[in-house]
Amino acid sequence: MKNNISYIIALVVCLICFSGCVPDSFKDEKRKEKAREWTEKARSQYGALWTASLDSAIYHYPEGADPYYSKSVRQFRRGDMIEGIRNLDKAAKLDPFNYLNYLGFVHMLYLRDYERAEEIFQIAIDNKIYADIIIAGSAYMRLGIVQYKLGKYEQAIKSFDEEVRRSGEKNAYNYTFVYRGIAKYLSGDKQGALQDFDKAIELWDKCPEAYYRKALVLEEMGDKKMACKMAQKALLNKSFISENPHRSYVDQLHLSDIEELFDRTCR
Repeated sequence: MKNNISYIIALVVCLICFSGCVPDSFKDEKRKEKAREWTEKARSQYGALWTASLDSAIYHYPEGADPYYSKSVRQFRRGDMIEGIRNLDKAAKLDPFNYLNYLGFVHMLYLRDYERAEEIFQIAIDNKIYADIIIAGSAYMRLGIVQYKLGKYEQAIKSFDEEVRRSGEKNAYNYTFVYRGIAKYLSGDKQGALQDFDKAIELWDKCPEAYYRKALVLEEMGDKKMACKMAQKALLNKSFISENPHRSYVDQLHLSDIEELFDRTCR
């Protein structure tokens, strides 16, 4: 009888303090579900309602990265870079696998903050996070780009080398060779640069950036005739110039660049 009374008392206490008897994992799932509902709701909202919904998602589950990321995307689109970076930085800390490389991409492309981007890509690599799943790209390739923009040409070449090693020459993104060629040219290795531009063309024979960069090197080396041929090929493939609708790429190629090179080498 005494044991039964003790059991009943324990059961009553548990019912009164129900939340204290619920496993933490169950509570977390409920909070996550609430946060997901508010985040999904925000997708079709604007202005104050959009902000309120994402703030509600953060309130229910502050450990979740998605609402911070969602905030940052729309803030970038409307030009609010300060708040956008603040929220994306928070998302990257909470979920580095999904958002750390994208944070580096934003610093590289939107802010042209190459020093901070270099730090971020190196942290990603140190933690074996090699790919950006938001904007497709490789941490090693992007690290190489920001390094050569910082004048660290040898380090940049090594980063591109590692990207090629990891992907394999035949499977590597052809622009890896374009950017490595630029780094080699800037380091004084013109022949190495030409070889990389040729490799980029071998992988994709419609790459205007590779033809343009090769023409520049040939022009500087005094081979005006071959430089003209490469400029013509760049013009022929002008419709394939890589462009970003929001920001110019690093060392963005413009049609006017090709036309000026053509005028210098072919006329």
